[in-house]
Amino acid sequence: MLVKDVMNGNPVYVEVPSNRRTVLSVLLKNEVSSAPVIRRGKNTLAGIISINELMSKSETDQTALLMNNKPPKIRPKDPIQKAAKAIIKSGFRAIPVVDDEGKLVGIVSVEDLLSRIESESLLTDSIDNYLADRFASAWIGTPIAIGYKIMKYAASDTITLLDDSGKASGFLMEFDFLRELEEEYSSSKSLIQASSEGEDWDWSVAPVLYMGEKSLTFPNKRLSDLEARKLPVVPSGTPVRQAVQEMLKNGSPQVAVGSEREIDGLVFDIDLVKNLIIP
Repeated sequence: MLVKDVMNGNPVYVEVPSNRRTVLSVLLKNEVSSAPVIRRGKNTLAGIISINELMSKSETDQTALLMNNKPPKIRPKDPIQKAAKAIIKSGFRAIPVVDDEGKLVGIVSVEDLLSRIESESLLTDSIDNYLADRFASAWIGTPIAIGYKIMKYAASDTITLLDDSGKASGFLMEFDFLRELEEEYSSSKSLIQASSEGEDWDWSVAPVLYMGEKSLTFPNKRLSDLEARKLPVVPSGTPVRQAVQEMLKNGSPQVAVGSEREIDGLVFDIDLVKNLIIP
């Protein structure tokens, strides 16, 4: 199967030149955590931008400086196995699809590849075989900024929320944190020394230049203040195809294995793609 058979041919994108506010508007409007960046008027791929770039370069405003200018990319006639490898290597959940001239023609995501797994009607392997060794989790009373860092330190796109009794009560995705970002304005001052020390005409006056900058921060809220996503649950022993159907139905990148009262662990879509699509 080829990339063109599973890709989205109408991708969300950001143009350059533009600024951070434009990027945030596009990501929020389309409910995505990353997007390809194209050159205005040419439609050629210039880069890719995500919440990671927005947070790591929060003092920068121009998209051209914010974006990753060495984006992963794939072609329509490439096999989906190549797309899966590129997604896993890059860490992006979706990567651009370009034609021979470098123009953006689509995007292929983990969800697109997952739908291919779901179509395999003979896939009866138990979902238990794909339980993750570890995953990011935090108490619902954790500050948002700390919760985001826990998720990033775990190199995860999601974080599972634990209630006061330690039970999994839902999860948050990277995009859910994007909704909460705020711009914070700060200023600093710098002395401008215009004359030489000891000169008769030195009035000992030091002009001050105030420099303002905006950065992205999280508000003083708890994870419980965010709208958690429902965590789909399947019983132990569920066939992979059925578990994937549950994930796709709920728009979830993960599924819990066990029961509503106690889960045995989590299975992530990216691990299924890694194990079932890449030979």
